[in-house]
Amino acid sequence: MKRYRSKPIFVEAVVWDGLGAGPFDETGAAVVGKYQPKRGGDDKETCKLCGAERHQHGWIQTITGGYTVCPGDMIIRNTAGEFCPNKPGAFNAVFEEIRHRPGEIVK
Repeated sequence: MKRYRSKPIFVEAVVWDGLGAGPFDETGAAVVGKYQPKRGGDDKETCKLCGAERHQHGWIQTITGGYTVCPGDMIIRNTAGEFCPNKPGAFNAVFEEIRHRPGEIVK
């Protein structure tokens, strides 16, 4: 059996800390919208993933479907330009921050 490793990829990401906090797309529209409870649901119920009340959550629509965004989730712009949420633990297991030198031009 051969061994393989992932090719390095680069993404932009930001911690989502609430509605109106960004990120924003090229048109200036917020990428994360307000979470809407399912019909008959209560936005005061708590999230099974983070324990916060649902009204503190956002919603992000992607090509593959929609996702609930918990406070503290990382919002990634992937190599295809699509925004998607990622849990901090999973994000930190895969990505590390790139530190730039002062005056360095980043493309």
